[in-house]
Amino acid sequence: MRKVALVADNALVKQLILHETSDGVYVFPCSSHQDGTAIGDDWYETLHDAESACLQMYGVVAESWVPIDD
Repeated sequence: MRKVALVADNALVKQLILHETSDGVYVFPCSSHQDGTAIGDDWYETLHDAESACLQMYGVVAESWVPIDD
């Protein structure tokens, strides 16, 4: 499962891509609104942990996430 959310009020990060795998959940902060512009990655054990971190670090609320194709 993958989903994306836009980030407001951040000079470096414009969107987040969240990718859930069998090994955990990866969050890729991106410097533009185009896929493939990740400037790093973070790993979380659960989807809840990843979404909570995105809320704390980037202000992305649960309703902001939009599912995208794998």
